[in-house]
Amino acid sequence: MSLAQSARFSIIQATAWRIVAELSRRHAKEQDLQISSLHPGSSVHGCLLLKFLGRGQHPSARQPLMLALGGPPDVRGRYVLGFDLWNGTDFVSPMLSAHPETLVDEIDTRLGLVTPKSLQPSTDAVLALRCIAEVLEFQALARQAVRASPAYFELNGGGLIHRWVDLCHPEIAAERIQLMQEGADTEAARAWASQFVAMYPDSYDESTPEEEAPRAMAVFQLSEGTVHLAREGGLVETIDIRSAYVANGRSLSELAHKVSSSLLSRCSTPILT
Repeated sequence: MSLAQSARFSIIQATAWRIVAELSRRHAKEQDLQISSLHPGSSVHGCLLLKFLGRGQHPSARQPLMLALGGPPDVRGRYVLGFDLWNGTDFVSPMLSAHPETLVDEIDTRLGLVTPKSLQPSTDAVLALRCIAEVLEFQALARQAVRASPAYFELNGGGLIHRWVDLCHPEIAAERIQLMQEGADTEAARAWASQFVAMYPDSYDESTPEEEAPRAMAVFQLSEGTVHLAREGGLVETIDIRSAYVANGRSLSELAHKVSSSLLSRCSTPILT
C-alpha cells in the first residue's frame, strides 16, 4: 500500500467505524449486533460485515450490511446490503458532509430498522464502539497506520477467530477456537467473537488470523465495556471504558488519546507527513 493509499484507507476505515458506532447507538436496546470481517477480491483492504438481529432472531432473518474499505483499483468506501459490492454506495462523502445523520437514516431504512426519535444513554458496548471510532478518527487526521478488526474472520464460507482473543479470556477463547477448527457451533462462535475488536499498527497482516498477535494492540471487549492494552503479547492494563468516560466529564477523548499513545509507542513513523 502506497503512502497516499494508506492515507485514504485511514479516512475510509475511520468513517466506517463511525457508522458502526452510530447504528449501534441507535439500536443497541432492541438489536444484537454481530460484527465480523472478510476480504473479498473486490475490496482488497477488507470489509466489515454487520448483522443487526432482534432478540432471539436467527442470523439468516436479515441481510448483512457490508462496509467495504476499498483497495486497488477502487479506493472508495462503499456500503451494500448483501454481498454485491460492485453495486455499493459511497459512504465516505455523506459522512463527511454537514448532515452525516442522513446516511445513517438511509441505512436504517434499507435494513428495515426504525430510526429512534431520541437516543437512549449509551450501553457499555456502544461506548466501546464510540471509543474505537474516536481513536481511528484521531489517527486518520494524524495520518497514522492503525487498523481495527473484529475477532471473527470470514474465510471461504467458514470462519476463524483471531488468536489475540487469548489476551482477554484464554480458557474460553481456546474452546471457541477448537470449535471453529472442528467446524462445529459456527453461529455460536461468531456471536461470541462479535464482542471483541482489536486495534493494532497496520504493519500487522490481519488477513492471517492464525498468526501470533502484533507487538502492540488494544482489545476492546464490547460486552464488558473494557479495553485491554497489550504489548509484546502480554496484557499491560485493563480499563473500564464507562469509568474513564464519566471521570473525563462524559467524554471519550482522554481514553482515545491513551489508546492511541499505547499503539503508537510501538508504531513506526507517520504514514504521510
